[in-house]
Amino acid sequence: RIGDLAGLVAGGDVVLTNVQGLRLTAPVSLAGRVLTLAIGGALTQTGAGTVEIDRLTGSVAGTLRLDNAANRIARAGGLMAAGPLTLATDGSLLLDGALMAAGQPVSLTAGGSIAQGADGITARALSVSAGSGFALTGANDVAVLGDASSGSGDASLRTIGALALAGHLNAAGHALTLDIGGALTTAGGHVTANRLTGSAGSVTLDAPSNDIARVGTLPAPGDVTIATAHAT
Repeated sequence: RIGDLAGLVAGGDVVLTNVQGLRLTAPVSLAGRVLTLAIGGALTQTGAGTVEIDRLTGSVAGTLRLDNAANRIARAGGLMAAGPLTLATDGSLLLDGALMAAGQPVSLTAGGSIAQGADGITARALSVSAGSGFALTGANDVAVLGDASSGSGDASLRTIGALALAGHLNAAGHALTLDIGGALTTAGGHVTANRLTGSAGSVTLDAPSNDIARVGTLPAPGDVTIATAHAT
C-alpha cells in the first residue's frame, strides 16, 4: 500500500500494482519500456513526478492524471480509467490500443503529433492539443468535442456516433477532416480551418465565429448548414 511513489528506475518492463490511489512525486524513468498500471484509486503526479516510458497500459480505478508537459510517453493503449483521463507528453503520442473512460472526459496533449490505430477512445468528452497535427481516425465513441488544436499540422477525427462541438476546433491554416457516424452539431463551439472535408449524418456548423476558408467533399444524407466569417 503506497501513497506517494518517490521515483522508479528499471531496466525492464514494470507492472505497478497498488490497492489505493498513487501520487508520483519523483521521476519514473523506464525509457524504452512498458508500464502496466493496476491502481486501486486515482493516479496523479506532481511537478517533479515526470514519467518516461515507451508504452502506458493497464487500469486505474479513479482519475488518471499524467498532465506534466515534461512527460515522455511514446505510446498508450489498453488503458482504462474510472474517472477523467489526462495524458501529456513532450513528444509525439501514438494510441496503439483503446483508451476507455466511459462517461468521463479525456484530454490529450502532445508536443508533437497524435496518431491512432484502429481501436478508439471511449469517453463522454474529448479535448486535444497537438503541436504538429492529430489523426484520431479509430473507432472513437465520443459525444462531445471540447477545445482541440492541431498546431502546425492537419487535423482529423472519426467518431462512430453523433458529435457536438463544445469548444474551439482549431486547425488554422490546415486541413480538417471530420468523419462522424451521426449528426455533427455545434454546442457552443466553433471551427477554424483552411479546408473542411469529411462525412456525417447531417451537419450544423452554424456558429458565426467559424473561420472556414474552403469546404471540400462533405457527403451527408441529412441537411448541411455551414456558416463562416472568413472573408473571400
